[in-house]
Amino acid sequence: MKRGVRIVLWLMALLIACGISFVTYMVAGFGRPVASDYANRLPFDSAEWKLPKKDSDPLWPTRLRMVDHLLAKHSLTGMQRSEVVQLLGPPDDTPYFRAPNNMVYYLGPERGMFRIDSEWLVIEVSAQTVLSAEIRTD
Repeated sequence: MKRGVRIVLWLMALLIACGISFVTYMVAGFGRPVASDYANRLPFDSAEWKLPKKDSDPLWPTRLRMVDHLLAKHSLTGMQRSEVVQLLGPPDDTPYFRAPNNMVYYLGPERGMFRIDSEWLVIEVSAQTVLSAEIRTD
């Protein structure tokens, strides 16, 4: 083979290796937070939910680990405010998402690659009946 052809083939192989390395790095970097989220999930337990101060892992507090199961298995919409308090305990006293009709529960640090914000369960209530429940970040 001519020297010029060998150099081109070598450069193409190097470029392919760099591309494969980059794709592997991106998949591992962005896929790990998703896998970690699923690995840390817990089924909802009302008694455990009401005890957030006992968490041993600050990155994965109990409420954050349970909230997806809570929203999937318990339809909060249509419940009475008193039923929500019985299920989840009293709402947290926080300035975040404060509105006269909101019940707000701190969940923990935002899930994802960059955990710089917090996640909150915000429940909107009107006439003592829940209108909506959603996870929000600050």
